[in-house]
Amino acid sequence: MIRSFIAIEVSKEVKNNIAALTAKLGQSRADVKWVSALNLHITLKFLGDIREEDIANIRNVIKESAAGVKPFDLTVEGAGAFPDLKRPRVVFACLTGETANLASLNGKLDENLADFNVKKENRKFSPHLTIGRVRSRKNSEALSELIEKSRAEYFGAIKADSIVLMMSELQPKGPLYSVMDRIKL
Repeated sequence: MIRSFIAIEVSKEVKNNIAALTAKLGQSRADVKWVSALNLHITLKFLGDIREEDIANIRNVIKESAAGVKPFDLTVEGAGAFPDLKRPRVVFACLTGETANLASLNGKLDENLADFNVKKENRKFSPHLTIGRVRSRKNSEALSELIEKSRAEYFGAIKADSIVLMMSELQPKGPLYSVMDRIKL
């Protein structure tokens, strides 16, 4: 079994700027597991554990889902938290620009991957870039204040011109991601 997900890669500019943001937010001393800048990506669909023999068919589903979608532009600006700033559990950077294309790709993948026992999302797709996961309420008020101060910051642009099928290997120091396939838009 291969732990995997489908994503859009993030530009180096965005990775560098998000690394600076997480360093700033880290000053809150909140109990957050920050995403390594190397691992930043926009998740379209988490697949979980897939069988190796299904990879070729999943590639075809990704190609079918991306058919007719042209490259599009996204902007990463502002920080936020799910479910909200009073109870942050996930810290994220906001995505703007042609986010309707992201939502469309997510919806097509959600429908087309049903044959592979990939769980459909019950929630509405919310375009974002996860940058940290809050592990406890420790110093969460200070974290929320710093997130609030970062709501208008610009972190860079992303040219979404391909979708990647990623393998995720869980390691003691955190996940190690590697591209298994790249589908051009």
